[in-house]
Amino acid sequence: MHPNIVLWDGRKLDKDIFIQYESEGTPVLVQYGVTKAEVRRRDYKRLCEMLDSFIEVGSAARSCLLLTFDGWDFDSRPLVEIDEVRDYIRQIIISYPQIWYFLIPELNTHFAVAQIDCTMVAHPSFPKLANAPGLPPQEQRAVQLDLSSADKQINAMSSAVLAYGMEIGDQRGALDVILKWRMSLNL
Repeated sequence: MHPNIVLWDGRKLDKDIFIQYESEGTPVLVQYGVTKAEVRRRDYKRLCEMLDSFIEVGSAARSCLLLTFDGWDFDSRPLVEIDEVRDYIRQIIISYPQIWYFLIPELNTHFAVAQIDCTMVAHPSFPKLANAPGLPPQEQRAVQLDLSSADKQINAMSSAVLAYGMEIGDQRGALDVILKWRMSLNL
């Protein structure tokens, strides 16, 4: 089953689009690209307009957002290691903590990793490193501290998703989103 891809063009999202496709059994994926210029200028206007649209749509827009960062193709670093992108992500999460409810966990792990502030957390073997016998004690401690920080961030994300789900009467959907995020981050 292939999703119906909608590129957000600045117009208000219509809840009927989500409902129509859902009734046909095909999911909707809304792709939104943050430009490099927007990141550098710390310009959140377009993204905030789109997120306001998602909030109006509510539960029909759950796990439908693919957020991309365009214009960084020639930068050899992964997105999560680019400070400007990380700062942009952190600021939008402060303003719109419910964004986690709308993002597609399996396709937006870079978003979570940037927020968690630990590039290793998405690696499946990372939690096992804390007890790795070959690591010197100071490295074991650093890994454990990173895991503790990641746990706090994941709990904050989970709380934001659940609070938004309760606000719109979609607790079950919110719990599903939280589970998907945890699975996509191997937690």
